[in-house]
Amino acid sequence: KTVLTSTRKFAGGAMQRLLDDAPKKGYKVYQWCIWETIEKLPTEQAKIDEIRHEFAGELPADIHKADGYYTWRDALQKKRSPMEAETWAVEWRCRKPGTQGTVYGNNYSDDNNNIGDWSPVGKPGHIFLFEDFGASDDHPDVVLFVWIPITFDRMVVFDELYMRRYGTDQIWSAVADKMLKYGYEMPDVLAGKQGTIEGWIPDYHGLTEIMDRQRKGAPMTAQLKQGDLYIVENGIKMVGGFLQSGRIMITANCPDLRAELMGDYRYMKNADGTYSRTPLKKNDHGVDALRIGTIQVHTRLTAAIMRQLEIKYQDKHPESGPVQPAEIVGKDPLPSPYTPKTGEVGDAPITGGMLNKRW
Repeated sequence: KTVLTSTRKFAGGAMQRLLDDAPKKGYKVYQWCIWETIEKLPTEQAKIDEIRHEFAGELPADIHKADGYYTWRDALQKKRSPMEAETWAVEWRCRKPGTQGTVYGNNYSDDNNNIGDWSPVGKPGHIFLFEDFGASDDHPDVVLFVWIPITFDRMVVFDELYMRRYGTDQIWSAVADKMLKYGYEMPDVLAGKQGTIEGWIPDYHGLTEIMDRQRKGAPMTAQLKQGDLYIVENGIKMVGGFLQSGRIMITANCPDLRAELMGDYRYMKNADGTYSRTPLKKNDHGVDALRIGTIQVHTRLTAAIMRQLEIKYQDKHPESGPVQPAEIVGKDPLPSPYTPKTGEVGDAPITGGMLNKRW
């Protein structure tokens, strides 16, 4: 038998996709939660009443048959802890994860944005580094390695580094090692080498770190003049749009970034149980690097995507003559550039495009 085992943490994750496909593929699904491991019910009626009151509606009908090892005392403590109701449902009750409270949960999916074992080696394109500065255990320095094709119409994050307690020289060395893995060269100002990197896009608050990298020859990009683009909420909308359209793809070499996108990066929760539009400063290091990098290249990306739509529209409607982007976006059968699962008009989703011979 082939047995696949996993937790189910994300609404759009690989495990959820397998579960959704199980009926039509004939897979038999076995799932278990806290009730399969809970100990026998206590003998005192008062304790039984306490359990039934706390877990009202959750206890299975045959809970009297329980004979496990996990204590009711610990289960009650977990249920009464400050954890969110969704955390209890997903991690203790094995319920399907939701996207409530996640920043990118409704934009990112394995189907749309994950391309597995993909490599930029031998593919013509541009190499960019996106970096969020940090040093501590809970705020690592993150560098994302990004490939953009010569058509400049999408981004592929093909690797990542999450570095804790690293100084500038250690970070530079780690990045150089990762670049070498793909046959790319780092810049070297003393040796007069330009290197392979077209642009190194940083968190622009880190002036000292930026200067350190420039001294070594890194092609640090200048901050854009449109300051409103750097407002976090605006950047989130921009990244969300590119994710939803499949214009940002992420390989299997980026587990930490994918975890942040799929649910670890969340909004603050209000006292009334609703969510604010301000993200928590937690699990945000890779997504911050992605946001700043996307802001820097979005103008070129958007222009390239719109030009593709114009060309395809003119091919289909030669009588129309020159058209403006606003005239064609959303027209059937031409989708908006931010339509889920749309790579090229009339083609398979972009995920398929990245995996077949056309790429």
